[in-house]
Amino acid sequence: RREPERMAEVASRMAPELAWLGRVMLDYSRAFVALRYGAGSTQAAEHARVKIVAGFERLEAELEGGDYLADGRFTVADLTAASLLYPVVLPPQAPAVIDQMPEPYERFRASVRDRPAIAGCRRSSGATATRLARHPGSPASKR
Repeated sequence: RREPERMAEVASRMAPELAWLGRVMLDYSRAFVALRYGAGSTQAAEHARVKIVAGFERLEAELEGGDYLADGRFTVADLTAASLLYPVVLPPQAPAVIDQMPEPYERFRASVRDRPAIAGCRRSSGATATRLARHPGSPASKR
């Protein structure tokens, strides 16, 4: 929000075909996200952080110290958890839309980096990326 250049970069990478809209797209996107999700509000951001941490706690309780959520093996439950937590985990092997995230975002990520759920999601993301890379029809196999 306070870094319009970075936001413009993200917008142009996410929707390059709309980059010609420039500032208009950025203003529209900011207004939409603010109205739809309450983004931009310190109170909303804190509420979101609390909910994310509660999600980690729930996931860690479900893991019960194990590596997988169901049947002692990687299942769709693990894939779903990794997908939902992807914005916080940001596994290094995953594609990135932006090279450097905003400092408050990185500060939050650092505060949860050592949680067991993060390690599990990193493993799930890595396993998924490896499986996809081996599948001949997947976008990951074309890298």
